[in-house]
Amino acid sequence: MLIADSLKYPDLQASVPSVAKAMALIHLSAASYQGHLCPELPLVTPKTFLDFLDTFVLLQQQLTLQIKNKAQRIQNALGNLRMLIEQHNAHSNLVFALEQQLKGSRESLSRLQHQWDQRKLLYGRQLAECQQQENLIEKLTKQRDALRAQHEAFLEQMGKAFLGPLSQLQVADFEEIRSYRAPPESVVQVTDALCDLFHRETGWASAKQLLCTEDFYQELVVFPKEKMTDSEMIKLSLALKAPGMSDAALRAVSIPAASLAAWLWAVLCYGLAQRRGLPTGLLLRQVEATLAREQARLAHYHFQAQEILKYDLSLSKKLEDAQAAHRHVVENLHQAKCGQYHKWPIKAALLTPMDSWTTELQKLKGHCTTVLGDALLCSAAVVYLGPFPPARRQELLDKWLALSRGCQETLGPDDVAQALKQTQKSVVMPPKNPLLSTRSPFSLLSLLSSKSQQFQWDRDLKPQAKSARLAGLLLRSHTHYFSCRWPLLLDPSNQALIWLNPLPLEETRCSAPGPTEGRGKGFKRNQGKEPKEEDTEEEDVDSDEECEKTKEQEAEERGNEEEQEEKEQEEDEEEEETERQEPVTQAPPPPHLHIFSGSDPELGPQLREAAASGQPVLLTNMELGLECPELQWLLQREQLSPPQVQPGFCLYLSTALCLSALEKVLGCELLKGLNVLDLGMNMEILEEEMLHEILCVECPELESHWQDLKIRFLDTWEAVEAAEERLLTMLLLQNSKHQKPAKFLRGIVRAQAGLCQLRVHCEELEELRLQEAASCAPYRRVVWHGMAIVKALSPLQNLLPLFCVSPENCLAATRRALNSMKREIHHREELPCHLLQLKRQLTRQLLGSAVATLGLTQVPLVGALGALAVLRMARKAPELERLALWPGLAASPSTDHRKLVSGVARPAWLGPRAWHECGVLELLPPFAGLCASLAGHSSVWQAYLSLPSTVLGPAPGPGTDPLSLLQKLILWRVLRPECLASALAAFTTSILGRPLDENLGTSTIPFEQSQATQPVLILLPPPGHPTASLHPLTVIQKLAAKHEQVCTQPLSHRATELLRAGMGCGAPLPAFSWIFLDYSGTFEVICGGQKHLEVIALGSEAWDPVSAVVGTLRQAMHKGHWLVLENLVSDLELELPLAQQVSRNVATVHRDFRLWLIVSAEAVASLPAILTQHSMPVFWDQSLELGHVLVDSVELAQQGLSVQPPARVLPLLLLHGLLLHRQLYGMKLQAHRGRW
Repeated sequence: MLIADSLKYPDLQASVPSVAKAMALIHLSAASYQGHLCPELPLVTPKTFLDFLDTFVLLQQQLTLQIKNKAQRIQNALGNLRMLIEQHNAHSNLVFALEQQLKGSRESLSRLQHQWDQRKLLYGRQLAECQQQENLIEKLTKQRDALRAQHEAFLEQMGKAFLGPLSQLQVADFEEIRSYRAPPESVVQVTDALCDLFHRETGWASAKQLLCTEDFYQELVVFPKEKMTDSEMIKLSLALKAPGMSDAALRAVSIPAASLAAWLWAVLCYGLAQRRGLPTGLLLRQVEATLAREQARLAHYHFQAQEILKYDLSLSKKLEDAQAAHRHVVENLHQAKCGQYHKWPIKAALLTPMDSWTTELQKLKGHCTTVLGDALLCSAAVVYLGPFPPARRQELLDKWLALSRGCQETLGPDDVAQALKQTQKSVVMPPKNPLLSTRSPFSLLSLLSSKSQQFQWDRDLKPQAKSARLAGLLLRSHTHYFSCRWPLLLDPSNQALIWLNPLPLEETRCSAPGPTEGRGKGFKRNQGKEPKEEDTEEEDVDSDEECEKTKEQEAEERGNEEEQEEKEQEEDEEEEETERQEPVTQAPPPPHLHIFSGSDPELGPQLREAAASGQPVLLTNMELGLECPELQWLLQREQLSPPQVQPGFCLYLSTALCLSALEKVLGCELLKGLNVLDLGMNMEILEEEMLHEILCVECPELESHWQDLKIRFLDTWEAVEAAEERLLTMLLLQNSKHQKPAKFLRGIVRAQAGLCQLRVHCEELEELRLQEAASCAPYRRVVWHGMAIVKALSPLQNLLPLFCVSPENCLAATRRALNSMKREIHHREELPCHLLQLKRQLTRQLLGSAVATLGLTQVPLVGALGALAVLRMARKAPELERLALWPGLAASPSTDHRKLVSGVARPAWLGPRAWHECGVLELLPPFAGLCASLAGHSSVWQAYLSLPSTVLGPAPGPGTDPLSLLQKLILWRVLRPECLASALAAFTTSILGRPLDENLGTSTIPFEQSQATQPVLILLPPPGHPTASLHPLTVIQKLAAKHEQVCTQPLSHRATELLRAGMGCGAPLPAFSWIFLDYSGTFEVICGGQKHLEVIALGSEAWDPVSAVVGTLRQAMHKGHWLVLENLVSDLELELPLAQQVSRNVATVHRDFRLWLIVSAEAVASLPAILTQHSMPVFWDQSLELGHVLVDSVELAQQGLSVQPPARVLPLLLLHGLLLHRQLYGMKLQAHRGRW
């Protein structure tokens, strides 16, 4: 059956309405999500939808071709298996028929042979009787003639008859006779007569045994010749008178045999002489009468013998024909049974692969029916999912899957509706008639990749998180080579090189040719016959002898077959070893990926050369190369064509910019032609890295064992795949070594045995992996706790655009938490306590790291988020309650039109908005009846809400069960939003305990995290902000004093005065070397540690132009100076040189170079986006806590010129701190109930 007949694909023309509807819904859904993600960016446009159409057609063809090729191979293999089984059945039937034919032939032959034997015996007896009659007549005649002389010779014969011949015999004569292996016929006749005389069976074997008897010569001497009967005499006489028994004839053959025959003659003569004493006359008359009767009888015997001979000749012809037919059947049967092929359990041997391949073929037939839906979702993922974070990608994919199946889904994002759906746990029955059928379960990884590729990624140590793998597949999709939009990668951590190295092979990027027709189809057996053995049987052999010889031949053949099988097995092993040693035909190498930088001055020629040669390119920092004409030309994707751009060229654009900065840097028109793919921070990757850090420190042997187990598992699975492919290839390829059925079946059985062993080994390794996972579970729970903190802090990136929860900072906090722990665990019972302490340390370090980055003024917000994460890990903060706290259930579109509780009037002390939110809160079971409780117990609620803290006292309602701390916080946010700050503080203290900033000093700059190629952007509070108390130059001064610098520029007298005036109190210049540029024109250059410095100033006509600043920047980068720019504003002349300089390679920048940018937080929007995105932000906010204010005052006093005694300084510092504290808090601090 052809593959086209067995695989039925859905008709694309008939499915156009369903496909169009599904595509429209997916496009609208992506547009809605993009509107919430970044509404200012044109990420979902009509051009995106056209790209969606093209990608769908391409992927639909690819999936169809993959299914067809795979099904073709499997179907060919199954056809070969069925053909092999049919051939085996035909061969077995042939053997059975030949056995039946042989049985009938044997019966016929046995019957004819029996007749022949009977007739032969009859004819022999007839001839024997004739011969006996002739001998008798001859004997009677001689007796009649010799009667007269018998008496005279009696005495003489008695003397010579026995003693004479006996004296001639020697013992050596017997040895010579016994030495014959195949004695002459006459010797056998002598020994047969001897055997008859001693009453033994005739034949050489019996005679040889008789001659070997001990004292045989003595037995001849004492032989009882007197007791011989007439019959013995006659038989002996007949034997001695037989042809060739004469003495001369015997002596010509063997002298000992002649001597033995002489002794026999002597015995005979003795007996004859003994009987001659009878009256001669009586004997003579008797002899004459007997002679007459015997002659008549002899004539009758001769007549009967002629009749028997005539019939035997015809029977002999029939027997010969039957024997020839029997031999022919035996030969055919022997050839058919050669190698015992008919007895092989071939069905059992081939049952497993047939079953597995049949199941796989049925699965492929099912995939044919879902190819349109699968291709649609895959193309939608490639086209639309790139800009979204991993969680939203999965949410969108699930929504599209439901839409494709015909379910009713909201197109836009609605976290509240999703959470409500999960809590309701209602089973949604899919429609009977889906819009488009898809695989179940649906997996993009299995559609866009394969198990072997996933295993290779594991071996290459690529991230194992599913969300990261999905991003890698979206990046590696071959559709980028044919799309109308180039991929734009938001890649701050250089993840693109991990996934693009190596690139997919060329075959995967172009339409593969159809499967080779008939490849491997039809397993052909070797029909050549084995050479026939020579027929050594005689035609007149008996059936018993023939059976015995047949058994002997079969035994010999079995031995030969076993030897042959051993030789063939050795040959198979040698061939397999040779195949392993022979170089395998290498697949074509993957295309070479060229990596260019946007800041490279040779970018234009490099891009043009790569496009002309059809080589893919990864362009990093692409925003720095937008001025390149060749790049602008290549960005016009629809206008590119050969020969300038050859097939195989693909432009991967990479940038470290975030999604929100794309509009400002690239512009909307350029973004319409780009497919954005966000490769930013991935929580699952960070979770694995954090687990690795913890295991390496806490339990390194577990980590090494886990890695070793993972490698062993990968090796075994790859071996399983190779064995399965080898088994399939054995049935597809027509190889000479597989032509013989015996060798082929041995190979099949051997391959299946190896495959079963590998699978068993995989199961064992999987059990070991589960055991290791159970051992890692306590440490993984610690990681989950840390990741909950990280996920809770992530929303701060939306509130503070320059703040970034980087994996490096999280891992550094993890290391600090580990270093603060005591790892001496003597008992296993101590592990839970140890890990609990590690959780606490990890929480403090992660939250403390965020506080150190954002500033002390953000401590309440950071603490509240951390406390909420701790509750979520303790399963005390359901998702719906978290959403009710922030942003509120009323923000959901599904709750906009919710009807309030009827019959309950709004209390006067509650506003309409709060009342509406209370009605929405009743969606949650703990808040059921809240509106009725607020209306019925207004005084109680007002008394509760007047308390100074949310922790004090139980809530008045609404139900009988007490509300949790988070639920009370939700009520306070809704009913008393003006008290939210204090409520969050009480909530944080109740969960976390000690304040996060108790161990933090004044604002610091994380110098150890700074890099020569990454500017430090210090964000000052806006002018007039109460926290703007300390300038960051003091901190930079301390850092410079600790860092060795070399400065070669002189310091002028005016600069010295300006410096001292800016620092105040005529303070001496510190011993550090750095350049300070001020755009305000008030304080331009500060340098210390040298006598001669050059003053560089900007912002006024009297100061140096921008070109001097650029020159100073380049000189500082080359010599490793520090450069500080304050009040930096957007300047088109300075933007591009500054961005190009900070984006250079580390090798071209001095490792001691640092660039400090000081700017007000409200002026960040005016700065170049390239500069802000490449900088490390530092939020320069001061704490409002009295303790921190006092510490700052002490540090300021220590910077003074004169040193005062402590007794005088401390009261002044206390007074200064209190006044500053009062000034910063303003009216709020005056209204506080503290003691002053």
